[in-house]
Amino acid sequence: MEARLALEPQLAGLAATKARAEHLAAIEQAVRRGAETADLQSWGRWDAAFHRAVAQAAQNPLLLGLFDQLQACRARAEWGRLRANAATEAIRRRSVAEHRRILEAIAGRDPAEAHAAMWEHLQSITAMVREALRAGHGWSGAAAAPPEDPERPAA
Repeated sequence: MEARLALEPQLAGLAATKARAEHLAAIEQAVRRGAETADLQSWGRWDAAFHRAVAQAAQNPLLLGLFDQLQACRARAEWGRLRANAATEAIRRRSVAEHRRILEAIAGRDPAEAHAAMWEHLQSITAMVREALRAGHGWSGAAAAPPEDPERPAA
């Protein structure tokens, strides 16, 4: 999540200045389809499609490559298990609303708002991940509590 927070808000800001009509259409489609889907697996695919469409709209091949590396980490089974345990219907609805806000900022050509909206969305996801870990839905499926101080890893 730290890597996503470092990269994706920047991509959203760039997208607001550089996105073409086809990029906006792809982002909008991912938001719409994510809102329409009822099952977790389809929602996850449209969530990933949304984030990739934003990255593509930034039109920076090097940053897109970095984004793809992050996506590869998100595609791991451990992340999927954590998502399945944590992504409630309410969280998915909130995520769709956050995606819409990002889309609106990009379509409105507002890089500062796009950056802020993506930052807040990823902070929301970070909170969901931390809560899932506190609830015992760790990467291995076993109970795992995060360190008390998120800046200092557990021994």
